[in-house]
Amino acid sequence: MNESQTQKHLRILFFFLLANYILSLIIAYPYLSYGPTTEDLWAWLYAHVAFLSTFAILMMVLGLLLYPLTRFITSPIQLFTIPPVILFIFQVLLLIDVRIYEIFRYHINGLVINTITTEGAGDSVHLGRTTITILILILAGILILEWGCLWGLTRYFSRHSQRVSHHGLVKRVPLVLFLLVFIVVMTDKIIFAYANFYDKTNIIRYQKLFPLYLPLFADETIEKYLGWKKEKSPIEYRAKSSLLNYPLKEFRMEENLKPINMVWIAIDSWRFDMMNEEMTPHIKKFSEDSLVFENHYSGGNATRFGIYSLFYGMYGTYWHQILSERRSSVLIDVLQKMDYDFKIYSSTQLSYPEFRRTAFVNLPPDAIEDRLPGNGGDDRDPLIARRFTEFIKNHDRKKPFFSFMFLDAPHAPYRYPKEFARFQPVVDEISQLPPAKPEA
Repeated sequence: MNESQTQKHLRILFFFLLANYILSLIIAYPYLSYGPTTEDLWAWLYAHVAFLSTFAILMMVLGLLLYPLTRFITSPIQLFTIPPVILFIFQVLLLIDVRIYEIFRYHINGLVINTITTEGAGDSVHLGRTTITILILILAGILILEWGCLWGLTRYFSRHSQRVSHHGLVKRVPLVLFLLVFIVVMTDKIIFAYANFYDKTNIIRYQKLFPLYLPLFADETIEKYLGWKKEKSPIEYRAKSSLLNYPLKEFRMEENLKPINMVWIAIDSWRFDMMNEEMTPHIKKFSEDSLVFENHYSGGNATRFGIYSLFYGMYGTYWHQILSERRSSVLIDVLQKMDYDFKIYSSTQLSYPEFRRTAFVNLPPDAIEDRLPGNGGDDRDPLIARRFTEFIKNHDRKKPFFSFMFLDAPHAPYRYPKEFARFQPVVDEISQLPPAKPEA
């Protein structure tokens, strides 16, 4: 294949992708109507910039996948088969995702794929004849558009190849568009990084609106190289423009309610059946005079979802939107209204999982101690116990308090004081790689 033929295929591919970019914006435009209602001009502008940026990035990824093919396509059959089929699949998936998000407010994920691929799913999911007919017509229309567009571009560049190759405007169009895309993408990412750094919920709550959106988190970089400091202030929650309906009703407190001190001790990755006289004799003894909830189920199979469900009383699927909107827990909100003091201790930094930006987002900085000295749970867990004891001794007994202690010793990498080892032998480090197969 000569060089001019390769260049012609590249031009065809570029303008074909450009046409598909416009088509994807038309198909995906309903996403913007599903987002938070807002009267904030900056939030509105960001949503539209992020909209353009997201699908520009997706189209560039498809372009990178198709680019190598331009050097190997030698026949019209290949040209009219591979690119249109790939872009057709993309547009169909986008169309399906728009509908899924409209109904369920999440994008195509493992649950959706499992529903489609599981045997017997057809017994529960009924589309109906009318829906199937309309869907077939839409798919046929997209397929005709794909092939028609590619055919038109191929015909045009074949007939006017010499004139196009010498036309300066046609040569400059790709460069100008790439520059515009670069500006749009960088604007999107910089705005999000700034908003995330300063907890601008009117911006960051859009991060789950578009499929495969890539937010830029640059807090450490901003602090280190720009020297910016976060301004700690209560997050303003606007129910009217929120994607959350939390809480369902305003919490009402009884009159003359006597406040009590509340202490939560969470032990990460601790097995429930290890509360016995052999493994945890003190906790076991304490439980004998306490309420023990044996039928409690976690809100998820990870730390963030388990702790989140304790504070919010909701399933872990709501976590990401709670985080995006920096929504505090109603429990903490009510305790703050009751003038509680707070003391939060953690062996791990509460920036991950992001409890500083969710349940504890409105607490004063001095209420949280999660950057303790030491190498792990073996050093920090005992330190938490000592610091809490000091807190109790020095606390004003006239004021109620809420304390949350997050201990980490049972969690990987399993660091705990050696005198508490109950089983022998014990390895110092556990490999996360699969064990080698024994020789035959």
